[in-house]
Amino acid sequence: MKYIAALIVVEDIARSRRFYEGLLGQVVESDYGEDVAFKGGFSIHLKEHFSALLDGRAIGSRANDAELFFEHDDVAGLARRLAAAGIEFIHGPREQPWRQFCARFYDPDGHIVEVGERLQHLAWRLSEEGLGLDEICRVTYLSRPAVLRALAEYATGLFGVVIESERLLQVAIRHDFDADIFREFTPAVATYMYPAPTCDRADTRAFVDSSIEGLQTGEQLQLVIVDKERGEFIGCSGLHGLGRSDPELGIWTKLSAHGQGYGREAVTAIVAWARSNASFERLVYPVDKRNVASRRIPESLDGVIAREFRQLNQAGFELDEVEYWITR
Repeated sequence: MKYIAALIVVEDIARSRRFYEGLLGQVVESDYGEDVAFKGGFSIHLKEHFSALLDGRAIGSRANDAELFFEHDDVAGLARRLAAAGIEFIHGPREQPWRQFCARFYDPDGHIVEVGERLQHLAWRLSEEGLGLDEICRVTYLSRPAVLRALAEYATGLFGVVIESERLLQVAIRHDFDADIFREFTPAVATYMYPAPTCDRADTRAFVDSSIEGLQTGEQLQLVIVDKERGEFIGCSGLHGLGRSDPELGIWTKLSAHGQGYGREAVTAIVAWARSNASFERLVYPVDKRNVASRRIPESLDGVIAREFRQLNQAGFELDEVEYWITR
């Protein structure tokens, strides 16, 4: 059995259509005269016609035992417009225990209508009020991935980038992940990488500050990688030197995530994003020759070795590197 739609009975089709279409901004999907269906899955049906379908049974009103629920970013603004139109309220905008604003009122036939703040807007609003990622999750009952997607929806520029793949969600770096980065970017993870692990949380915070500045200027896309279902921190990724002809790819995953193909999945998704959203001649992927697992990533994307070089990383360890080029 397949659910289709909810139907409410109204005295005057034209009046109710004006209410839902004009005041609440709903879009008509079909109009059959006695029945008007709106996108989103509900219909209004003429009372006289519906009573005949019920063999003349009486149809009541104001039973107060059901409601139509809608979402809107600006519940207070909508409530002001409805009040100006003479709509009868059960209650005006009210903040729920989970911080979502909602208002309830009657439609022209006495059906209860509730309009609640979009949960995505709620997450963004709480972030603007200074709540951190995990606190927003606790208050709203939203998952980490849901909150991260919501914050990206209201962000601008590179802060709004969301890269999703089969298992992973990559979003702009933020200070909510300082502790994860400090804990998981260990000497074992960084062995064959140029940067060295930070010695204290202040250094990690400075790194994130610098990454956020790069997002603001548009010069680098610095991302965190999380499990798209659970929100578990996996690592960091990035595309550095945006605007150049040869931006550089970067990736690291925490030690417990090694051997599961997360690096390849994350980089493949970033390359796909770059091909659709960035201008470049090639993407550069430097990697130590001894890091066999990491070398397989550019090779899986048809990357070719363009040069070889040696350099000391920030920990003083000599890297024997090859640089792969991945073309458009």
